[in-house]
Order: sequence, then structure tokens, then C-alpha cells
Amino acid sequence: MVPQQGGGLLMAASIKGSAFQSAQADVLRLIDQGEIDLEEVGEGLTAKDRDWLDAFVTPVSWMPISTYGRLLEVLARVEGGNDPVDYLRGRGREAGKRLLGGAYQGFARASNGLDLKGVQIVIGVARLLYDFMQWEATALPNGSFEIVVREAKEYPTAALHTAEGFLELYGELTSGRRPQLTSTRPNADTIRILVTPQ
Repeated sequence: MVPQQGGGLLMAASIKGSAFQSAQADVLRLIDQGEIDLEEVGEGLTAKDRDWLDAFVTPVSWMPISTYGRLLEVLARVEGGNDPVDYLRGRGREAGKRLLGGAYQGFARASNGLDLKGVQIVIGVARLLYDFMQWEATALPNGSFEIVVREAKEYPTAALHTAEGFLELYGELTSGRRPQLTSTRPNADTIRILVTPQ
């Protein structure tokens, strides 16, 4: 934790509670249903992560991205079947339906499709959801776009896959077609996402 103006504490590398809540709720659901037990959950979670399972989380709370990533990994392992990446992208699409149908619905209405303005709108949502990382988008000559995410060392791969699903849904909502996405991590601190509208 790092000091925040006003004397409070702020967690480094955090995600808004509006995104964290669904992963927290789904892990607790699996525990309640007996599909996983706390010992099994403990294989992928730290003691602090397990404490966050019982925390009261509001949509505007800042929650640790590392815990969120590990919760997603547990869910992908238990519910993801043979394609955990598609499962995580599906979670991102569902999160997009909730967010773009609720507090962030103005973002979807502000775009006429998955053009550069639309990609920049998605980046605007990312800036609201995460308190770290720098996002920028560039139009490419072939009609595709590249999103470059810097200072992304602490961004879990599982969370990246949910972000890809969010971007897919946004493309569907605004243009009627799901874009093709290719993500690479050329180094620990940088992510590149190639977005090709279909």
C-alpha cells in the first residue's frame, strides 16, 4: 500500500470493485456449491487473497489486481473446461454487458462502430477501471488498430483475456461484428493488442 493524499492508504495496481465483485461472487458460489473447497482455492490464492473473498466490496472500491487475477485463474481452472482463454473472454463479454448496460452505457452510445474513436472510448473505460497502466491506440494503414498498454507489469494475463472479451463485445454492440484480436507481450511491462474489425 502507498500513501494517498489526505492521509489514507491506496493499494498499488488496483481494479474497480465493479469488475472485482463478479469474480469474488463466482468463487464464493463455487465454494457454496461444493465444487471447490477452501483448501483447493488455497492452492492458487494467498492468505490475503482469501481474506478478500470475505471483504465487503462496492462498485467504486479499489481492489488488488493481483488478487483479481488469481481469482480469475481459479475460475478458469474450475469452469473453463478445455478452453480457459475463451472462458475468460466470455467473462469479459458478460462484464461488458453489465457495465455498458449500466454505469458506462454512455460509452457505447458515443461510438458509431469500432473505428479509432470507438477504440479510444474502450480505452476510456479501461482508465476508469484500473488505477495503473497507460493505454494508447493507433490506427494502422490496413484499417486495423493497435492498442499499446504500458506499465503493465502487474497486469495478470487472465485479466487481459477478460479485457479482450470486453473489447469483442464492444465491437459487436457498435458495429454488429466481433473484431479479431491478437495480443502479445513483447516484454513484462508492455502489451500490444491488434484489433482487426471484421
